[in-house]
Amino acid sequence: MSCMNAKQQKNSFSCDKCHHLPTTEWGALSTHQLSTLSGNKTVINRKAGEAIFSQGQSCQGMFCIVNGTIGIQKQDQAANTTLLRIIDDGATIGHDAFFGTRIHDNTATCLTDVQLCFIPEKPLDGLLNRQPQLMTAFARRLASDLQHADQAQEKTIHLQVRARLACFLLSLRDRHGEVDDHGNLLISLPMSRRDIASSIGTRPESLSRAIRNLHDTGTAKFMGKRVVVRDLDELLDEAERS
Repeated sequence: MSCMNAKQQKNSFSCDKCHHLPTTEWGALSTHQLSTLSGNKTVINRKAGEAIFSQGQSCQGMFCIVNGTIGIQKQDQAANTTLLRIIDDGATIGHDAFFGTRIHDNTATCLTDVQLCFIPEKPLDGLLNRQPQLMTAFARRLASDLQHADQAQEKTIHLQVRARLACFLLSLRDRHGEVDDHGNLLISLPMSRRDIASSIGTRPESLSRAIRNLHDTGTAKFMGKRVVVRDLDELLDEAERS
């Protein structure tokens, strides 16, 4: 689905007022350049399950996630889909294709309802040419993405499924977790168990066994799309097991 087919509105808020700005690559821009960015962006609202862009589609620009969670997925020649990573609000997506072949080699799917800002390629190219610091910021982001991919591959090779699942739950606690009145950590899962299995590099039946093991040891209790962790230290210990 093209970005221009979404429910959208032009320039509903200014980029320099965005609370995500200090932690994003766009913080490298001047006030005047942020005004230019605001004048060219389009705000898009998508429902859970809708695609932002699809594998093989031409890259027409970048997207900033204002609210919500997105899953980056890749399909192989046998039509098997793997969830590579999940991305939360404040992040930019589409940058890998924009700085590469300008063809998306993965699909971005909304795991929740999402609001994004779309910046088209022509004004984006102009900003990159005028502000080298923006290019540097994205170079750092691409390097960080590569490092995280290497770390994920290392975990798949060396960690048991239980440990990989524990690492996955820990990665969700800041954005998708909260502490209840009893001190339990409650984690809301933004994706299906099949997606979790593909994300940690295992089969659904192996994931089911790992979930039962964590439940039996009292480390984590899975209830639908909610996980209750009564002792965070136990989950941390589980994540360190090889």
